[in-house]
Amino acid sequence: MTPRDLQPAQPLIDADVAGALLSVPASWMLREARAGRIPHVRLGRYVRFDAAALDAWWRSRVAGPVVRTGSVPVSDRRAAQ
Repeated sequence: MTPRDLQPAQPLIDADVAGALLSVPASWMLREARAGRIPHVRLGRYVRFDAAALDAWWRSRVAGPVVRTGSVPVSDRRAAQ
């Protein structure tokens, strides 16, 4: 297989571009990467991000409204006691 046979990969992005994708500062991206809380790639002293991995990461963290089951909320049960 030659390099011409390989499919081009999406380029890795730096903290500025990654931060723009998530609407957060680059400093936040770097801090979260350093803490291991966000997907990143370390290349020596450089930290880079994969846009597709960031997209999957934030989508996995989406939280929505609590679905009510028709039962009485815990706070109401405590007040009734």
